[in-house]
Parts: sequence; structure tokens; C-alpha cells
Amino acid sequence: MHTPPIIVQQSYINWLYHEEDNFDWIDAKHSFTNIVERIVNIIDVPLPDDYEDIEVYTCGDLSFLKLEKFKKKFSKKELKFIHSQLLNSESYFMAKGRVAYIANVSINHAAEEASHYLKFLLSGLEKPRSHKDAFYANVLHEAIGFFGSKLINRKRKCVRLQGFKNEIRFLSAAGLETRRHVEYETSDLFIKHVRGVRQSKLLHTNKITRLSQKLFLSLSHAIGYDLGDHLYYGFMDGKITKQHIQKLYTDPFSGEGVPGELFLSFSKMLKGVRRPKRF
Repeated sequence: MHTPPIIVQQSYINWLYHEEDNFDWIDAKHSFTNIVERIVNIIDVPLPDDYEDIEVYTCGDLSFLKLEKFKKKFSKKELKFIHSQLLNSESYFMAKGRVAYIANVSINHAAEEASHYLKFLLSGLEKPRSHKDAFYANVLHEAIGFFGSKLINRKRKCVRLQGFKNEIRFLSAAGLETRRHVEYETSDLFIKHVRGVRQSKLLHTNKITRLSQKLFLSLSHAIGYDLGDHLYYGFMDGKITKQHIQKLYTDPFSGEGVPGELFLSFSKMLKGVRRPKRF
């Protein structure tokens, strides 16, 4: 009776999608840091003493946006981007303010942001990069987020190559290529990217530069999730070692071309790793 309606609704939707484990929104900070500790115990990395120095907000509680101490840490452009993420019901870890917003009570959302937070604790804030490096750094960050969440919930799924092929066919058959162009372009570029990676080729700088912000985020998100899912099964198979995973969390990916090179390196290591079709 005391549970907010939005929590009840999200819990029901999560249950429909077989995401039966819910994040404890009543004691959000403790639950969040507990997930961080669980990931640390698996990958065996040092946890800084100040790891509990974070504020955690759950769906519908956007009160932190009005705090002056929060607003002072971000530029107007950054605040605008944060607003857009939250309006899209995206969970988001804001490193500068040490604030995590969990948009959904699903354990997947919380674990993903906990993994992002651990990455920040171990390698620091992101720094300005070239377009190509920024794209592949974001891919790696998305992979880390998904990988960490998969350690907590091994049943978590992501869209893979066949799923994007199916999306192309559906949108084309329905004549929705233009109306849902971000989804269509994400699927198309994901498929082309997979083909390129098989030949050790990354997206060309010019192509990345021409991506809209929405497509940049959508595509790097899709590629990153797929890599994170692949990393999990590689880790379970022993082809990806703890040392490899530790490097992902602790490496700031500094140096021109490093994010892309690291992505290709992991892609090569993951060749031959089989992922189950169904759980």
C-alpha cells in the first residue's frame, strides 16, 4: 500500500519481461553500493575507501536537478544532455556529481550503473577525445556496463546480429525506414560494423563525425552491449581472463586510437566464443 504507483507499474512490466529481480528502491544507496561490492568480489579489483561517497536516486525522484551544488558541477550543455537522458527514462551515472539515477527498479539498470560507477572509481573522469576515439570509448563504457550487469544477472539479454537483421526486415516491410530512422540506421550500421570488424576494420572517422548525437549514442550503445554480452561468455569460458577484465575497468583508454585498438583486440580474443541462443 505504501509503494508508489510508478514502482508498482515498473515491477509488473519487468515481470512480464522475465526481469524478476527488483532493485531495492527503499534503501537505494546501500543496495547500489552492495552491487558494486559484488562486482568487485568477482573481478578482484581494489575498491577505493570513498566508494560509498555517492548519491543514488530512483525513478521519478529528480530532486537532485534543483540542487545548486549539483548544477554548479556541470556546464549548460552537459545539464541539457542530462535532462534529455532522464526524459528518455534512461538510467544514468553522472560522474562529476557522483550521482546515480536509476530510472527503472530492474536490477539490470542498477547493476549497469554500478558497473559504470566502478569504472569511474578505478580510472577517473573521461577527458575530451577525437570523434572516433570518443565513439569507441563510449562503446567500451557501454560494454563494461552491460558486462557488470550480466555478472549480477546472467539471464540479461541484449540485441545481437540476427536481431538487428530482423529489425531491418520489419521496418522495411512496414515502410517505417524514415519515421523510425534512428532504429533503422542503428541496425544497418551495426550489421555493417560487424562485417568490418571481421576484417579488422573500424568505422571511418568521417562516418562517425556525420552521425547525429542520437545515432552516435544509439549505435555505440548497441555495439557496446553486444561486446559486453560477448565478454561475459568469454569470461565464463576462460578465454577472457580476470586480468583482461581488470584492464577494462582500470585503463583510462588514453592515447590517440587506443579505444578502437582495444575494441579490436577484444573482438579478436572473442572469436570462437559461443553464446547460447536461448536461456
